[in-house]
Amino acid sequence: MMNIKRISIRKKLLVVMLLVVMLQGILCFSALTFNGGFEYLKKSACTSFSNTTLARKNAVENFMINKWSNLGEYQEKVQAAVSSELDAEGKDLSDLATDKELNNKLLLGVTEDMIDMLRYNSTTEAYIVMGGYGGKDAEEHCGLLIRNLDQGTNADSKGFLLERGSSEISKEYGIPMDSYWSSRFVFDGTMDLGWYEKPVAAAEKYEDKSGSSLGYWSGFFRWSSEDIKVMSYSVPLVQDGTVYGVMGITVSEDYLESLMSPQELDAENTGSFILARTTDGKEYESIFSTGIIAKALAEDNNRIRFETEPANGKVYLIDDAGHNYGNVQNIDVYRRTSPYSKEKWAIIGVLPDSTLFRSSDRLQMTVMVAFAASIVLGIAGAVVGSYFFTRPIKQMVDEIRSKDVNDELRFQSSNVQEIDALENAIVSLNTNVRQNASKVSQIIELVNLPLGVVEYRRDAEKVFCTKKVIKMFMMEKKYYSRGYLDRKYFEDYLKEAGLEGLLAESGEKDYQIAHTIQQRWVHLKSLADEDKTLITVLDITKDIYERQKIEYERDYDILTHLLNRRAFNRRMKQLLREGNGLTLGAMIMWDLDNLKYVNDTYGHDYGDQYIQRAAVVFGGLARDGGIVGRISGDEFLAFVPECGSKEWLLEKIEEIKRQLNNTRVVMPDGEAIAVRASGGIAWYPDDGRNLDELRKYADFAMYDTKNSYKGAFKEFNRKAYEKDAFLLQGREQLNKLIEGELVNYAFQPIVSTKDGSIVAYEALMRPKMEDLASPADVMRLAISQSRLPDIEKLTFSKAFEEYASQRDSFGDRKLFVNSIPNQILPEELLYSLFERYQIGMDTLVVEMIESEQTDIGIMEDKIQMLKELHAQLAVDDFGAGYSSESTLLYMQPDYVKIDMSIVRDIHKDKDRQALAVSTINYARPRGIKVIAEGVENAEEMETLVTLGIDYLQGFYVGRPDKVVKEIDEKIKKEIKELSRKAGRRI
Repeated sequence: MMNIKRISIRKKLLVVMLLVVMLQGILCFSALTFNGGFEYLKKSACTSFSNTTLARKNAVENFMINKWSNLGEYQEKVQAAVSSELDAEGKDLSDLATDKELNNKLLLGVTEDMIDMLRYNSTTEAYIVMGGYGGKDAEEHCGLLIRNLDQGTNADSKGFLLERGSSEISKEYGIPMDSYWSSRFVFDGTMDLGWYEKPVAAAEKYEDKSGSSLGYWSGFFRWSSEDIKVMSYSVPLVQDGTVYGVMGITVSEDYLESLMSPQELDAENTGSFILARTTDGKEYESIFSTGIIAKALAEDNNRIRFETEPANGKVYLIDDAGHNYGNVQNIDVYRRTSPYSKEKWAIIGVLPDSTLFRSSDRLQMTVMVAFAASIVLGIAGAVVGSYFFTRPIKQMVDEIRSKDVNDELRFQSSNVQEIDALENAIVSLNTNVRQNASKVSQIIELVNLPLGVVEYRRDAEKVFCTKKVIKMFMMEKKYYSRGYLDRKYFEDYLKEAGLEGLLAESGEKDYQIAHTIQQRWVHLKSLADEDKTLITVLDITKDIYERQKIEYERDYDILTHLLNRRAFNRRMKQLLREGNGLTLGAMIMWDLDNLKYVNDTYGHDYGDQYIQRAAVVFGGLARDGGIVGRISGDEFLAFVPECGSKEWLLEKIEEIKRQLNNTRVVMPDGEAIAVRASGGIAWYPDDGRNLDELRKYADFAMYDTKNSYKGAFKEFNRKAYEKDAFLLQGREQLNKLIEGELVNYAFQPIVSTKDGSIVAYEALMRPKMEDLASPADVMRLAISQSRLPDIEKLTFSKAFEEYASQRDSFGDRKLFVNSIPNQILPEELLYSLFERYQIGMDTLVVEMIESEQTDIGIMEDKIQMLKELHAQLAVDDFGAGYSSESTLLYMQPDYVKIDMSIVRDIHKDKDRQALAVSTINYARPRGIKVIAEGVENAEEMETLVTLGIDYLQGFYVGRPDKVVKEIDEKIKKEIKELSRKAGRRI
């Protein structure tokens, strides 16, 4: 917009004159354009391009489908020969895995057929790969690979080389062995095995299809790192549904290049042919290409994409940031019934636009040259005419420029009426501007904004600026008068402040004014042109203080004023990245003990005090150059980069331990609770060199401390870590178990002590993986990998599924399912499981056990949801761990299961009997049924029935079994007799 405003009258006149000339040229150019002359040439070029690509596609398609992949007859011969030889030897396909001699004998028998196939199909190579090498090494395979040096011809065996196979084949058929010959195929990690694995997998999956219909075209690969590149067509070898190998042919790059010469597209070799494949018809993977352009396109991961709309006909612009066009011609290498029918092959012709539209471009250039010539002639005439018209105006401009801003303007008459009127208007405007100039600063002062304005003119001796600028920069007032500041003083001030760059070019900068008692920041923004620079000065002190406050809150924990997790990680990564001089460092992790007890007993306000007191002690490491942060509710991390010695740091940690023991938090009841924490240390660089390793090892050492003696600290022990490595490395096994639902459920009966009848079955998890043999291993891994929600979902879905499969055996008995206390399934999921497996909601009894990690809030929500579903609740392992009388108070269960630690040898121990009686006396008046689990012998059962237990569960009564069974009649009679003796009514 600025250039349009400043255009001279001479130029405007020149433009008008030129418009006439240009209009003539445009009319001529448009006649050709709108008549379709250029477009017709482009369309013809695209049609020729498409036809050439189609012809090349037909040739390649003929070779691929009718010549190279025509293996049906030879496949049948090979399979028949193998079958016949196996019958003659009295062996079967299973012997191929252990009998190398049998493999080689079979291959020798089919060599002549393979030679015939190599000649007839005119390919580079023919091969057979058997399923094994006659040994245990699954990476080695017996096979045969013959190469035709005169590829594309029906040559005799003189042009053949033996690449893979027994030396007996070379002797028998006179085929020399190549310098890279090997007696077997070795499948190492460097070879693309799609040519082998995909036909084998297809044959195993589609047993009803013939081997010839499962043929697969692979991309280019090498038999070894020194060998030539070939692409393959392979079919599986199958007998009676068993796949014992593959056979196929290969085509070399040189052979395929001879069929795809880019000179067919353009004699100057600017075009390219590409053999590609796609699965979606939008993105093509380059398999092979000829020509310079294709090599450049292949740099993008061998992927070729086209614009969605055609440029002309069937020619599309290639999406490669260049100007190349392509034509795609599909090759039907697979039938619709093939397993690989989604994979489409194609020949793609590629030409740059400079070649494709060469004729059209030349015509356009000729027209443009003629148009430019007419413009040049028009300019010459327009310049001469405009000069004489604008001369008086230029004289007036020179007069204005020679005056100072405060001078009164006077012009001599130009004897042109319009120009004289303009001069009078300028004189009047100058008078008004001089009168109003002083008002700008006054208005800004009245508004009272923290904003100042500077106008720096390059041809003036003074600088215009408002009073706010003088005040904000604390400039000397003696250099300021009537809104103008001495130019030299202004320039020296900016130079001293390092702000002189804003005068030369537009820009922005924040600047802290150093010579003030209170810190002050200003934001300067300049807009520079050839004549002047405008600068706005905004006081941003308040914004800076606000930003600093936000940054502090972002990086620091509000409760403890230590670094939060994100800031700690950022500082650590920066330190480890830049700390090449680090010699000995230590990562220390603490976990506060008793915090849950304080929160649950006295409330979170006192829990916060507990955390703050601990943070003050931990923060002392920052004075020794350490980085200290709170990374979660009760966990703290510290890193001391330069310890000097391990002894020094260990003494520091001991000092912190003493300080914690001497730190007390006084509770509302007057009890003074000592702050206590368990810690773990990982050394840099002995234990780890990056943040993740140090944190993981310190965390392991800390939890090792908590599991042995709380309130202490330990150094990382790699042997202990490796002992429990499965907790950290078992992610893959756990994922496999969860995703594959690799669990079964066994059902253990729960028996009434009245008559020995079964009232319920408990579903017990049985993992189907060797690495995770027990439910305890599964739970430990799930906790460490945060997969408890998935285990909870798997437990209910699989238990319900097993229940539904034996519904008749269950009858009206209840189903006990173990549940994780801190996990709650969505209500919609539970409803869907009940509906899918047709299970009554009142049939379900959910078993839960309280632990140190139990979240009371989640537990209460879960209990409420179960009540709304009319399901029942059981407290498991009562009398052990954290399950106590308080658990019964807030859970209000329907059943309570006495832990087996109390049941064990209860007939010998009066204290155990007293505990059981106490539980029964509490439960019975409240309608809670008591179950004794872990009953192992008759004596325990007799004592429990005598004490008045409601139900029994254990190996003596009935073992868990995948099939729901009744208990032994003998046990049932014993229970009835014991109940009768105890005086209980049946």
